[in-house]
Amino acid sequence: MEKFVVSARKYRPSTFSDVVGQKHVTDTLRNALLTNQVSHAYLFSGPRGVGKTTCARILAKAVNCENLTEKGDPCNECPSCTAFNEGKSVNIFELDAASNNKVEDIRNLIEQVRFVPQAGKKSVYIIDEVHMLTTAAFNAFLKTLEEPPEHAIFIMATTEKHKILPTILSRCQQYDFKRIPLNQIVERLKFVAENENIKYETDALQLIAIKSEGAMRDALSIFDQLVNFTKGNLTYNAVKEQLSVLDFNLFFDITFATIQGNTTKALNIFHKVINDGYEIKSFLTGLIKHFRNSLILKETNDTSLLDLSDLEQKEYKNFIQNIPKSFLINALNIILDTDTKFKLTSDQKTTIELLLIKLSKLYAIINSSAKNEKKNSDKQEITPTQTVKQEAPKQEQKQQETPQQNSSSIPKIGIFKNKLLSAKQQQYSATPTKPKINISQEFLDKITQELKQQYQNDTITQQLLNVIKFECKKIDGEDRVQILLPSRNFLKAHLSEINKFTRYVQQKIGTPIPITRVIKPPTKQQTQQKKPLTRDIALEKIKKENPWINKLVEDLNLELE
Repeated sequence: MEKFVVSARKYRPSTFSDVVGQKHVTDTLRNALLTNQVSHAYLFSGPRGVGKTTCARILAKAVNCENLTEKGDPCNECPSCTAFNEGKSVNIFELDAASNNKVEDIRNLIEQVRFVPQAGKKSVYIIDEVHMLTTAAFNAFLKTLEEPPEHAIFIMATTEKHKILPTILSRCQQYDFKRIPLNQIVERLKFVAENENIKYETDALQLIAIKSEGAMRDALSIFDQLVNFTKGNLTYNAVKEQLSVLDFNLFFDITFATIQGNTTKALNIFHKVINDGYEIKSFLTGLIKHFRNSLILKETNDTSLLDLSDLEQKEYKNFIQNIPKSFLINALNIILDTDTKFKLTSDQKTTIELLLIKLSKLYAIINSSAKNEKKNSDKQEITPTQTVKQEAPKQEQKQQETPQQNSSSIPKIGIFKNKLLSAKQQQYSATPTKPKINISQEFLDKITQELKQQYQNDTITQQLLNVIKFECKKIDGEDRVQILLPSRNFLKAHLSEINKFTRYVQQKIGTPIPITRVIKPPTKQQTQQKKPLTRDIALEKIKKENPWINKLVEDLNLELE
């Protein structure tokens, strides 16, 4: 059986011209090679899978290439290039700093740097994941990195540049690698698919590119996986199924359901997604992306700002024609607010259900607000034919209508919250009327007996009910209830039970009146017990409570002090 090589290795670029999406880096390195201005230390940083180590290897090969091309690429034909491609080069050394990150490993590298290469012009040392080196290892490397031997070149690669010491950064030429654009990943996947005689749909390759998030290595790994799944026929539906990507048509249906106020349909769609095995977080992420894409396209009509396939772009253009921008803005605000609280909630499913209910009410609220705003603006119009006598009452009327005008001119963003706030303000603006209550002490004692009967099998509750007491008091001519407690420590220790008793009494009274907690004043006996005892009184008390002490004093001829 022929040996299989994964696409990420088989189609790894061997020249700078083959590198995808990093033209700002490759052009600079080729110019440095052509003008013989190669630095002694480089730092390549950027996201995973975008070509950092690949460019480091190409540069290492090009430095010792005997026949550079006119563009500055290695020829891949000379003995030096051939030895490198076959993995036999003695001039290029690779060190994985993730597993060789100690001071001893760097010292061994420094010892090796001193040896002049037997063949070729330069010795190149590629240190991958350099941010994994310890602080001591970095410090041991400083002097060599600043003044290396003439034949040595260091190329370091990292995904976490912020973890590297500033003293190291200042000694290197720094190159920041970017995420690879979507269209360039798709073109590379087409090239690989055609070379491997694999059938494909462009939308399927675009879906793979979106899933890779700008990393070519990830895109090629997903590509290999899907080729096996589809048996060499990459269709959009098959790729979507394997990658567990939620269909964008699903979010179209949810949006139309919420605009129509059809909460049942929106919830049914969500439940189907969960029953199909998708994660709730994936649904929320997809919902955010959907409303973001819709709003950006509605505002700018520029599809280049969206990571969408050609098919999705066409569908979104048709979709946004029937969706008002104010709805998209408010909906996205509510969804992002839910996403902020999502990690803190213990019931994620209920959180999403509440979100969909809010969205279903949102469109109606926006329409209602727009109508009110139009009515208020019509009321405020004044005709020029009015006389001075007519303007006076109009002015008073305008002053009375000012609060309505202010409330209706609230920006549409956050209008859902403003409606709730307005309802609360109306609730609190009404002057509360105190309920007139007639309570007797006999009635409270009866309730206490009912409580004891209800908890007759609970010894602890029975003891608590024997200690506390509900008492009826006349305050400002009205009956009020107090609960008498022995001490503050008692209140702290049994707060939950006391609250439970209080709620029961309020329920029996039929009105949620406040029940005041009162600490009982200490009795005369308790006050006397708290007074400090004198020495003589204390000794007499000890003798009285312990008669055997007197006998011991007499037998041993002792004196108590």
